[in-house]
Amino acid sequence: MSAREHLERARLALERQRARVSRGPRIAIAVFSAALCLATFGPMLALSLGFELPSWEGFVHGTSTPFCHQLPERSFELRGHVFPLCTRCSGMWIGITLGIATGLLVPLRRRWWIGTSAFGIGMALSAADHLREEAGGPGWSWVRFWLGLVLFAGLTTAVSYDVLAVLSGAVRWLRGGSGGGGRARS
Repeated sequence: MSAREHLERARLALERQRARVSRGPRIAIAVFSAALCLATFGPMLALSLGFELPSWEGFVHGTSTPFCHQLPERSFELRGHVFPLCTRCSGMWIGITLGIATGLLVPLRRRWWIGTSAFGIGMALSAADHLREEAGGPGWSWVRFWLGLVLFAGLTTAVSYDVLAVLSGAVRWLRGGSGGGGRARS
């Protein structure tokens, strides 16, 4: 079998898996993803409303430490409180969580093309911004934020529905049901 035939079989199997993903799990994961974004930036939202949540803020900062350098000079600040993630990671995290929700709730016909195009443009602009900074240019927090957001919102919008379809098919196969592309186990 040629590579083209293998790719076509894989595409058709993915289409079958996509068709088997019901609306309920898509909504649940999208809500969870959006809630995770809200939980991460909740302390900052509370600050903007005049409330301080020191325990929650400390928890979020602690759980964000393995993923971000959290340098105060490269992070947003609100009322003397530094955000739990630097500006780029804030944009990336918002892009990831909201991109997943978008990819699962708005099954755009050209979701893959739109998402990967946004990712490619974001990556190119991010590389150009990095080179500009390395050449001695000033660090622009808002540029880093928006580029991180566009880059990762594009990526997760493109792949989240397909990843869910593949994972759902794998779970069905492991449980002994038909994954949609092969024989059911007995």
